[in-house]
Amino acid sequence: MNKIFKPTGLLGVFTACVFLSLTSCGGPAQDNKEDGTTELIETENIVIDDSPKATNVSFTNLQGDKVDVESLRGKVVFINFWATWCPPCIREMPSIQTLKENFDGNSDIEFLLVDVDNDIDNANAFMKEHDFDLPLYVPASEIPSDFLAGVIPTTVIIDKEGKMVTRLEGGRDYADQEMIDSITELVNQ
Repeated sequence: MNKIFKPTGLLGVFTACVFLSLTSCGGPAQDNKEDGTTELIETENIVIDDSPKATNVSFTNLQGDKVDVESLRGKVVFINFWATWCPPCIREMPSIQTLKENFDGNSDIEFLLVDVDNDIDNANAFMKEHDFDLPLYVPASEIPSDFLAGVIPTTVIIDKEGKMVTRLEGGRDYADQEMIDSITELVNQ
């Protein structure tokens, strides 16, 4: 669970600035291993206990087609809010690609990768440069705080009944077998 610090004085302001710079884009997303590689570190999971119906929100894709969450009822919806300049967003992108590939051809799940900068052309160039085949969207309506509370990356998962199952803040390894199994269970319900 994240802790909130209330620094006071110049030292406190400096400490807060250092902390914020180290946790850009919503929290620590990597850990340097001894072999020099990095791994994603999960930050706070926000599990929705009573699974309220997800707020209806709209997005626009590359072709200019509008989709809203309500129209996707009957499908599991995986929405990832990200930006091309966000290091944790970039680090988790290959694992989202792997997750999506696990469900290729399955019409019971939809993936929406929402560029929070509202620059779909730049996001598309990023996807092409990195050979990702992920469905791009930009917001077509205001994004409610139950979806995105100012931290990216954030992923929202909505079940077939249109209820928000979880909101995950910070970088993740979506190719993790536990994650794949959890989403498979939702898809098979």
